Amino acid sequence: MQSQIQITVSTGSLALIKARLSVAAVSAGKRKGTKAAPAAPVGLRLEDMPQFAREELGFAGLNIPTAMLAGRTLAQLEALRDRADRAGCPILVLVDDHPMDFHRHGKAAAERLTRLAAAGTRLGCGDMAIKCVGVDDEASLAGAAKNARLALNEIESYGLGVLVRPGEGATGDPPQLMDFIKRIGGFRIGAMPSFAHAAETTEFVATLRRLAPYAHCVAATVNAYSRNGRHPGHDLEEAVRAVVSVGYQGTLCVEFAGTGDPQKHIVKARESMAAVLSADGEDDVVAEDETPPAEAEPEIAD
Repeated sequence: MQSQIQITVSTGSLALIKARLSVAAVSAGKRKGTKAAPAAPVGLRLEDMPQFAREELGFAGLNIPTAMLAGRTLAQLEALRDRADRAGCPILVLVDDHPMDFHRHGKAAAERLTRLAAAGTRLGCGDMAIKCVGVDDEASLAGAAKNARLALNEIESYGLGVLVRPGEGATGDPPQLMDFIKRIGGFRIGAMPSFAHAAETTEFVATLRRLAPYAHCVAATVNAYSRNGRHPGHDLEEAVRAVVSVGYQGTLCVEFAGTGDPQKHIVKARESMAAVLSADGEDDVVAEDETPPAEAEPEIAD
């Protein structure tokens, strides 16, 4: 069976392309003796990112960080959703940049979660991704899980999933993060593991395999490739095979964390991961098409 995993990209990574292009254009303008290069022809607006991601880079969807939505109205969010849908590159996950403390500041965290749900609905997202802080011991773990469960009940009508990203304290430890998610309970709570976080643990592959069954989205952290074409820090192909091995069927969202020209690196990463997924699908087809050898007819004794 062909893998259902889709490869998406964070608009935060696309914004890096915009910044890179703008700086390059200004530098070129200075060399030519002009005052400055115009920003519009080389800049990539948020509204243009879905079409750019789909047509120029080959991605199937977007994650968007809340920092890129500051000051926008709900009507503007709906317009962005429409443009993304028309481009065939929908916005799938709203990623919150602001950590939430459900234990010590449960009311404030719940209110923020409600605002995120309202924004996520207007964007057409299926999930929101959050980071939880202040979860350091049994008491805080229990208190945070209780308050988070109550907050999720309040936003049930929005129909969005909530994905907990690895963070500080207990949520940075894979077994404790799983425990935290289980304590919250319900089918709308899950995880959003990342290649970068898994690489920081002593068990890169095991961490991804442990968290992927709880995930709807995995952050595929991408660094700048070396000149000889190697990806530093962690093995992208090994990471993809790890999540595939446990039946993961969500999205892999490219998040660029390196330096240099981001466009060529995220495209190379997408192609590399797509090749692994394609090979996995081909292996499944071969296995399904193989006809098992017929059992030998038992000999009948005279």
